[in-house]
Formats: sequence, structure tokens, C-alpha cells
Amino acid sequence: MTTVGNRTSDQVAGLDEELLKEVVVLVGSIKEYDAVFDDLGAYDTITAEGQVYHHVRAGDPGSIIRMPVPAWSMPVPGVDEVSHGKNLLNALNAICLHAALEGGVSMRICWGLNSQLAKRIVACSTTEELHELANSKIIPLSYSLLVRELTIPNVTDKDVVKGVRFIHNHHNERVTLGEIAGYVGLSPEYFSAKFKRETGMTVSAYISRARIQEAEALLRFTNLSIGEIAAQLAYSSQSHFQSAFKRETGMTPQQYRTSIAE
Repeated sequence: MTTVGNRTSDQVAGLDEELLKEVVVLVGSIKEYDAVFDDLGAYDTITAEGQVYHHVRAGDPGSIIRMPVPAWSMPVPGVDEVSHGKNLLNALNAICLHAALEGGVSMRICWGLNSQLAKRIVACSTTEELHELANSKIIPLSYSLLVRELTIPNVTDKDVVKGVRFIHNHHNERVTLGEIAGYVGLSPEYFSAKFKRETGMTVSAYISRARIQEAEALLRFTNLSIGEIAAQLAYSSQSHFQSAFKRETGMTPQQYRTSIAE
């Protein structure tokens, strides 16, 4: 019978005996890495990740710019420095992804940006390139800018924030004031008045602007066609989407996509 601390295998419900043995070996091997755990840089990195998560979720790139880049922790024995650096940046990419989701950005947009940044990490072949990528702060800055652009700054009212997040999480649906107000738990009239007071915009105007901002992100971070984006954002037709996009931005979706590629 295998022992883990004061508990035996039959006390770990649902855990396979062979898997439990593997866990015991892994836990026992921790002592081999005492030197790694004495590396204070590892703790500095963990602390910095918490700060980055907070600033990305808040859509606050200014605070990220002001943050110092922590020294990298030492790689564990058997892992080369390039692999270690990629692991750290991939972890940061994942942390920022979840922070942006919490900040109200849609899953499709977050995954699009995540994939683009993952390609940048994979393309690095030296520690110098990885440090340059880390020092640029492009990973947390990209996510924080997305959150800032896709949410209303300086709005703290919990009902309005909840409504904004509902709008951004339902870009693929034609949401109505009644649906949003119902989700928040207020009457349509009261929520509409509160939303206008807090944001300076009507709910319908914000929905329209938010859909165009989502379209801009899709044009920037995905390879979806114009028609696919129109359908994704629940426009009645591609021509309707193009007209709405041009009215909001002054250019057609294709002109926008071309401009960001230059």
C-alpha cells in the first residue's frame, strides 16, 4: 500500500494506484530542486504575473509600461535556457489571455491574439531574442490595449460594467436592451437611463460601436473573410456590415485590413 504523508492509497478516492505511485515519485523529487527554490527571482516573477493579470484585466497599459521586467528564474536541471524562456513567455501569454477574458474581451479575439503572440515566441531561437520579446512587453500590452479598446474606461458602476461585459460576450447575437437589462437584473428603462448617465452613450449606440471594435479586432487578428466576420457579428448582410463599418471608421473593412498590414 502506497503512503503519501499520513494517507494511504485507499484513502485517495478515485486515484489509480500506478498514477499515485508516479505522484509520490514527483513529490519526492522536489528535494532535488532546493537550489531552484532558493532563487528569489522565481518568486519575483510570480508576483509580477499577478500584477500583470490585474493590469491586463483592467485595460491599463500605462501601468504595464511602468512595471519593471523581472529577472527570469533559473531553468530547472535538464531544461536549456531557450526552452525555459519560451516556457515563461508561453505562460505569460496564457495568463494574459485569461485576464483579457475576465476583462470582457471575447474568446475568439483572445485566441486570435494568443495565436499571433505564440508564433512570435516560437520564432525566437536564442535567449537574446526571447529577452528582447519580454522586454518589449508586447504580450501584456497587446492584451491590455484590447481590453481598453473593447470596454468603457472610467466606468465603475457594477450594473453598467456587467451590461458591458454581456454585450462583448454576445457579439455573435443580436442582443436587445431588454435582454441586457434582464441579465443585469434591472428594468430596461432604469438600466438605459443609468447606462446613458454613466457612459454618455445610449445602449444601442454602444452596441453598434462595440460590434465595430470587435470587427476591427477580427480583421487584425484573424484570417476570417469580410463575409464571415459579418456573419460572426450577426449583421443581416455583408453590405450592411460594410456600411456600418465605414460609417463608424471612415473606411471599408478591406481598407482597414490593408492599412494595418502596411
